Amino acid sequence: MDKKKTLLITDDPDLLFAYETMLSCRGYAVSTAQSASEIEKQLKLSSYKIAVIDITTENAYSWHEATDSIKRVKPEIPVISLTLVDNISADISEDNQN
Repeated sequence: MDKKKTLLITDDPDLLFAYETMLSCRGYAVSTAQSASEIEKQLKLSSYKIAVIDITTENAYSWHEATDSIKRVKPEIPVISLTLVDNISADISEDNQN
């Protein structure tokens, strides 16, 4: 079986471990990035079928910037956004104010 290459983006080490384990167990080849520079580096190093972003990232970049980086370097890659917060609209409003 040809593994689907997936780029996983989050700054939370616990989520990174959980998502990477879950995807790997389901046959995905997972690479990870925890910063904007890592995202662009990974995109240049390999060809991915999909990118998965934790939108609750609190790093020096926002999930908007992560998505923009992906679409600038590899616009053909679909992006899935994940969250574990219970009030997403509050988080999006805070992001838009920054």
